[in-house]
Amino acid sequence: MDIYAQRSGSLKKIVLVTDDGYFYLGLKYSCLSNLTMTTLGFDRFMKESVCADAMLIIDMLSWSFFKSSNETSFYEKMIKNRRPEDIVMLTSNIFQEIITDMLYPGLCKVDRKLSFSFFSELASNQEKINLAKWCPKFERKRGLTNREMNIILEIFRGGKETEISLQLNICPKTVSAHKLSALSKVGCKNISHFFLLGRPFYRDLKLLLNTKSRSL
Repeated sequence: MDIYAQRSGSLKKIVLVTDDGYFYLGLKYSCLSNLTMTTLGFDRFMKESVCADAMLIIDMLSWSFFKSSNETSFYEKMIKNRRPEDIVMLTSNIFQEIITDMLYPGLCKVDRKLSFSFFSELASNQEKINLAKWCPKFERKRGLTNREMNIILEIFRGGKETEISLQLNICPKTVSAHKLSALSKVGCKNISHFFLLGRPFYRDLKLLLNTKSRSL
């Protein structure tokens, strides 16, 4: 039996996935009326099933530091076989907003700084809230091109600029230009910064690129 399958009357059921205990406690003692909230650390969440009728809220700040995240497909664990309206991502920076928009365009993203207001509205007596209004609107937000995504993925795999230029049949300076353009778009200081932030999304980036290449 699913350990979260039992309903609690008419209360809205939330599963918050986070490793930030202070974050959870702040929400718990501020806006839990009309909500029944279960909190799970990422390690436990990856090992257990969560009932399909609960709203799944993912703290992307914790996800970015989850040790095993580079071995896990976010899509396979958290999105597949669930309704898009039942998944919310709490994003904490421009990088997360752009990458999640690119990989999971149909899901609601909420700026983590607005978590208190968002949970307060969830706890209100409204039967349904407008999730779209909570999506962050970054002025600098721009998507990566297919070429930029391919180059970044090759860098993830350990490829050097000279090797990538031979593989894509372009000069090394062009590879460098695409790399710098991608970094600028997602607000990263350098490639090491991008590598650190992007590791959790490696498998889904690969899945996205493979899907796009098959459709061309």
